[in-house]
Amino acid sequence: MCKRLWIIILLALTLTAMVFPSLGSQAKDIIDESIKGLDLTEWEQFLNTLSEDERALLPEGGAQSLIEDIVQGKLELSYDSVLEGLLSLLLHQFYKLLPFMLEITVLAILASVISNLQNNGQGVNEIIRFVLYALIALILCQSLFSLVSYAKNTVEKIGSLIQLATPILLALLISIGASSSAGVLQPDSAILVSGVGSILASFVIPIILVMTVLVFLSNLSPRIKLGGIAALMRSVASWTMGIVFTIFAGVISIHGLAAASYDGVSLRAVKYAINTGIPIIGGMVGESMNMVLSCTLLIKNAVGIVSLLCMAGIMLAPCINIIAYIFMLKFGAAVLSPISEGNISNFFNQLADSLKLLLTAVCGMSVIAIILIGIIIGAGNAAV
Repeated sequence: MCKRLWIIILLALTLTAMVFPSLGSQAKDIIDESIKGLDLTEWEQFLNTLSEDERALLPEGGAQSLIEDIVQGKLELSYDSVLEGLLSLLLHQFYKLLPFMLEITVLAILASVISNLQNNGQGVNEIIRFVLYALIALILCQSLFSLVSYAKNTVEKIGSLIQLATPILLALLISIGASSSAGVLQPDSAILVSGVGSILASFVIPIILVMTVLVFLSNLSPRIKLGGIAALMRSVASWTMGIVFTIFAGVISIHGLAAASYDGVSLRAVKYAINTGIPIIGGMVGESMNMVLSCTLLIKNAVGIVSLLCMAGIMLAPCINIIAYIFMLKFGAAVLSPISEGNISNFFNQLADSLKLLLTAVCGMSVIAIILIGIIIGAGNAAV
């Protein structure tokens, strides 16, 4: 009896040693074939359209190579490299803005000197001062308009990335049995692109642009009093973004958690039915199904991580650019406040406030997109 028991144990260990390598190679084959089966052509084209600053914050390689590196655990991404890239981009922006800031400072000092001259040509001095201030304001507004265009393009790029990533993620989500989560999150992704993105690009950002023009006009002359309208538009933009971001983030969070719980229960019920309902080979079928689902889940998470990396690259480049401009304007207002007229430093501070709203729009769109991708990544984990 004892010998028979030992023989059975040895046979079981031998079969286990034979099965485990085959299962490992089979899992690798499933992962490789699944990655090759993904249609990433449009994703590769999208990555090629990114600017140099946006690509600088992303790991090297295309979408497929990044997915393969994540699946194999070979993605080279560390805190030091990320911080080094952010610091390099920030210093690059400051270096680009330095001549611009010096030009503005010289013009502001010149306008202050002319306004302090007391002679018979007071009318001429007033005209020269007005022209210099208008020149300063036009230069700053031109830069701000370019930032507004940059921010609008960023919002549209985030929407394009969501349109590229969510069909792949939702298809992989359905393939692992999380059909309820996919059905709930698909309209959420459409609302993010068509709803939130359209509100920001077509309503909030134009309000910020008009508000900047009103700030320019109100500081052009004491007789032009448009500060109240500019403050009203600032409040409208702030409240609109706060309401939209709060509602959307709350809705997708509740949807994702509820659907993930249902998918987890239903898939476990299917596994239990297979294991207990099919005689003899039910356990083997259940384990094989579990292996396929786990491989698909791994690929889905890798696609989601690549989406998050692309999102971070798209978001951080304009955000750092805007932050550099805000710092420049605040620094310029502090330096010019003792030596120039109050309207110049006030104009600098008001432009900085406009850029803060622009920064909020870009960051808000990015954050809710990251929340959506994160919920899609986590939805399948509960199911498998």
